[in-house]
Amino acid sequence: MSKLTYPLTLDTLGKLKAVGTRISINCNICHKHTMLDMDKLIERLGEDHGCMDADLRPRFHCERCRAEGRNDKNFSFIQHSDTRSDAAKKNDYLKAKGG
Repeated sequence: MSKLTYPLTLDTLGKLKAVGTRISINCNICHKHTMLDMDKLIERLGEDHGCMDADLRPRFHCERCRAEGRNDKNFSFIQHSDTRSDAAKKNDYLKAKGG
């Protein structure tokens, strides 16, 4: 897991995951919205891979627009912070551990 240092700079996929942030992609043409699996993304690119638009854009395209012959690179990345309460986060942790 990425080591967090302060002042906090969220510039890698590992750091985003460490603070509970997720990434989604929204196509600006067909409006397809996809939530990325952070574990699979980190497995594929590495936890030290950059998380900014310029770092991720070359790796993605809109499948629906590509199939229709439209511009498949007109999309936006959205970062989603985990805004659930600590009790809800603990409950998810316990469920994952079988408790």
